[in-house]
Amino acid sequence: MYLILFYYGQNKQNKHRTRRIAYWDDENKRLFEFISNNFELSAEKIALSYKQRWQIELLFKQLKQNFPLKYFLGDNENAIEIQIWAAMLANLLITLVKSKVKRQ
Repeated sequence: MYLILFYYGQNKQNKHRTRRIAYWDDENKRLFEFISNNFELSAEKIALSYKQRWQIELLFKQLKQNFPLKYFLGDNENAIEIQIWAAMLANLLITLVKSKVKRQ
């Protein structure tokens, strides 16, 4: 673990403490490096949270590709939430169908 200080603001008066974390993935034989301002969690837990975050990013990328939400059908919070849930459920159904259908 390395301590990193970022100086910012007018005349670089403010500083932000972070740490560099290196994590070796035995399964893929790869080194991952992260910068975090969380000094309480272990390197393994931070690496796991980044891995889970990446899966969420892939889900949202897939949603944006299949269901471009350029505009919402309603203007209140409930209507927008229902539209997003409907898109997520439709995406889940499409994923299930794709996994069951086998093409050559």
